Amino acid sequence: MGVSKVTDFVSEIASASKEQAMGIDQINDGLNQVDQVTQQNSASSEELAAASEEMSSQVEMVKQMLGKFKLKKQAAGTSFIPELVSAGRPYLAHKQARGAAQKVARLPIKSLEDTDYGRF
Repeated sequence: MGVSKVTDFVSEIASASKEQAMGIDQINDGLNQVDQVTQQNSASSEELAAASEEMSSQVEMVKQMLGKFKLKKQAAGTSFIPELVSAGRPYLAHKQARGAAQKVARLPIKSLEDTDYGRF
């Protein structure tokens, strides 16, 4: 009777060890998936940082280009100020620029002949 109990215990221990091994395999699979996602997120973050730096430099170039333009004051007594964009108030800058664009749109349009293009 003692030998059969020992055999039963050994069998239960072997079965429990197999279950634990399967659980450890599942945990390893999960950790591998987490590792893959972490690597993908890291690569995406690096790409996003590079794109952000590129966009920032392009914004600076556009601001420098806009700084070269001087617009006449509008009827309301305001003019487009590029600094408003960098100060976080792009709507006001857009609104003022739109008013200036509407003024320009009302200017007369002159048709050009083929001979006129050489002057430009």
